[in-house]
Amino acid sequence: MPLRSYAQLQGGFAFSSDSFRDEGIPLIRISNIKEAGLSHDGIVYLHQRFLQKHDDFRGEFGDILIAMSGATTGKNARICHADLPVLINQRVGRFVISAPGSLDSDFLYYTVNTKTFQDEIVIDAIGGAQPNISSSHVERIHVKLPPFVEQKAIAARLAAIEAVARTLRNNIQKLKQQKTGLMQDLLTGKVRVKVDEAEEDADA
Repeated sequence: MPLRSYAQLQGGFAFSSDSFRDEGIPLIRISNIKEAGLSHDGIVYLHQRFLQKHDDFRGEFGDILIAMSGATTGKNARICHADLPVLINQRVGRFVISAPGSLDSDFLYYTVNTKTFQDEIVIDAIGGAQPNISSSHVERIHVKLPPFVEQKAIAARLAAIEAVARTLRNNIQKLKQQKTGLMQDLLTGKVRVKVDEAEEDADA
């Protein structure tokens, strides 16, 4: 069945760059959707009043966002509590589940991250230097849905694996930092290595 049978993709609002400011309500643009998820690097802000004025484009916890243009086309991220409140800019799509008893949001998140789904987006992307997809392109992608209870079980298993992988990546990063620091200390003589006399005699 096409995705549109269970969910729709809502585009963000075309906020004017004249309204951007250095503080206020964060605005999620396509440049903030990265391979690793939602990034606040280079983020711009809007005045607080825009939250009420454009309430339909206010991000909610758990929303699945997807970049619909540019180099990051097809990349997606989820809004977490730490991101709120946020507003959603044009060319950033938000999945809105229309059949909540048939499609689990966590299962949808992992589905849009599959190679099959991403390959379909690449095929549908329009135009050379500036890839571009529309809501209708994404909504017509076919998805296979197991029973709702099974969807939740699959999503829970994948979330557990993802958590382990995240911990391992963090540990690897810490070890790399420790290695870099130790190399600096050892090679500059800041830290000396104690050598046994027996080893010194053997070297001689």
